Amino acid sequence: MTLHEQYVPENHSKASLTFPQICIFYLVLRGLDTIEDDMTIPDDVKQPILRIFHEHTVTPGWNYTGCGPAEKDRQLLVEYAVVIEEVNRLAPGYSFLPPLNIIPSPTILPQL
Repeated sequence: MTLHEQYVPENHSKASLTFPQICIFYLVLRGLDTIEDDMTIPDDVKQPILRIFHEHTVTPGWNYTGCGPAEKDRQLLVEYAVVIEEVNRLAPGYSFLPPLNIIPSPTILPQL
């Protein structure tokens, strides 16, 4: 089974992505990028968060308050539990959590 077959529902077409789904995906990526780009977060804190961000994104109630006060998208992460609620309402074919057999072992991931 290919990655495409694992992630995309059988009846999926490009036109089947709705505006709300696209907005949710954008917010997830914006949250990930905000943590990645925030230079006030020490690497020893940042790297573990980034490595399992896909798990945080489906964990009810998770948020992150460690961004610097000047970070423009800080509030998104403070209220990230709301994004998670919407992610968890998506159809299973649009899941953010990849099958565990395709996640590389943390020991072989390059250091950021």
